[in-house]
Amino acid sequence: MKNALIISILSLSAILMLCCTSTKKTRSGDKVLIGFYNVENFFDTINDPQKNDDDFTPAGKLGWNTARYREKIAHISEVVHGGELIPAVFGLAEIENAQVLADLCSMPSMKKDGYTFIHFESPDERGIDVALLYRPDAFKPEKSEIIRTVLNQPKDPDTRDVLYVRGLLKGERMHFFVNHWPSRSGGQAETEPLRMQVAGDLVKKLDSLQQADPQAKIVMMGDFNDFPTDKSIAQVLGAGPSSAELKAFDQPAKDFRFYDRMWKIQMQKDGSHWYRNEWSPLDQMITSWSLGNGKGWTASENAASIGKFSFLFFTDKDGNRRPARTYAGNEYKGGYSDHLPVFLELVHP
Repeated sequence: MKNALIISILSLSAILMLCCTSTKKTRSGDKVLIGFYNVENFFDTINDPQKNDDDFTPAGKLGWNTARYREKIAHISEVVHGGELIPAVFGLAEIENAQVLADLCSMPSMKKDGYTFIHFESPDERGIDVALLYRPDAFKPEKSEIIRTVLNQPKDPDTRDVLYVRGLLKGERMHFFVNHWPSRSGGQAETEPLRMQVAGDLVKKLDSLQQADPQAKIVMMGDFNDFPTDKSIAQVLGAGPSSAELKAFDQPAKDFRFYDRMWKIQMQKDGSHWYRNEWSPLDQMITSWSLGNGKGWTASENAASIGKFSFLFFTDKDGNRRPARTYAGNEYKGGYSDHLPVFLELVHP
């Protein structure tokens, strides 16, 4: 209870601290970058009896210690600052608590940009959550809440919450959703209904937003643990490619409620996650069509990208260029993550 109280205070203070902070206004040609990164097991070194985090302690089988923890923090900061444009908003998955986020934001490069965060504790048994980093000079939060799903499996009903944050991105209202849907562990077909269930709960919130404002500008980012063509995304969420992309890939015309900006990347057999010698786009940027209407913040059809920074890779014995992980099994490798970051660039006309 004490830890939960500390986390709540930290999260609340991060929000309240910026309530009176004004953001910079936009000018024609201005650009902002939205990012997301599954950082792969960003744990502190302290054993929390309420979580299944024993492996990530100095006494655990992974030998997780202060030096390794600090290297992990430095790596994440390096990814945030890996491109020419520093993200205004950056979603994270697989973070343990508010303390690891506070430690990340205290890094010199992060502190220089003023990064702070929004985070809520989820019921996930491993204790991993999602969070939203943001720069107060670019984004002013107005509201934040969670969307919680109790999975239809009595033995393990808990999963990560979806984080919803509404705020002003340089003066224009935006709606951000940070996702980390149930994993494929146990098989894609067997676990697909769980992701469809989370998608269904997310749709309820999306319905209410678009009923109140049909032109609401929405960005759904995250590790969806499904491909753009899977049922949870294409059918339940109703997200898919543009008409031009369908035509380019000789696919039947179809109308989608949202724009999955990683659909084309899947068709090109590219992605952010390497599994069984193939790339897959588990990490996605999905937006409302209103982000393409040329009014206010606008994203082109090529606005989404994968952060393929050279420092994120290693070459395996078979010559494959793969994400450099923190661990391979129980062996410490000192890498970054088993995922690559994904980005969405917005331009103001």
